[in-house]
Amino acid sequence: MRIKGLDKSKPNIEVVIFPRHDIDDIVIKCKAVISYDRFSKLVAEPILGTALFPDGTRKPTDETRKKFSEDSISYFEMRHGFMLYETLKDNENIEWESVSKDDPISWKNCAKEIDSLPITDAESNRLVAAINRANGMSDALIEEAEQSFLVREASERVDQKSIVSSEAVNSTSGAVVNV
Repeated sequence: MRIKGLDKSKPNIEVVIFPRHDIDDIVIKCKAVISYDRFSKLVAEPILGTALFPDGTRKPTDETRKKFSEDSISYFEMRHGFMLYETLKDNENIEWESVSKDDPISWKNCAKEIDSLPITDAESNRLVAAINRANGMSDALIEEAEQSFLVREASERVDQKSIVSSEAVNSTSGAVVNV
């Protein structure tokens, strides 16, 4: 399926430039993650375990609930790390120290490594915002797109009303009138 002729093969790209006076400016491209298939192949989604009770029923226990909660936190940390890694992986100027392409556990370190980049806190915030924008997770961009849509819709309604009001129609008495 396509929307406006687009497909998933063309991800959003956000570019962040950090000016430097003594060296070349730092340019980082943030490319949207278009598929989590690789993540799903490497990391199983947690499942709430159950215990078999003497009456033959299977129910979650406090222990299985606790393990499920811990596994879920770990799963979503890895998923978030995967998103960060995949978004930034094509940048030749980024060198990951504790993150490995095929090690899901190491993906949890992505946020820490971004925080440890030799950039200011303000620049780090800009980078995280660009990652979020590239992946369509910016409330401001979503709001802007919604407002743009509503303005276009209102404009189209006004245009349609002016076309209808300028057309000559027959009244109930048979006389031709403009609406």
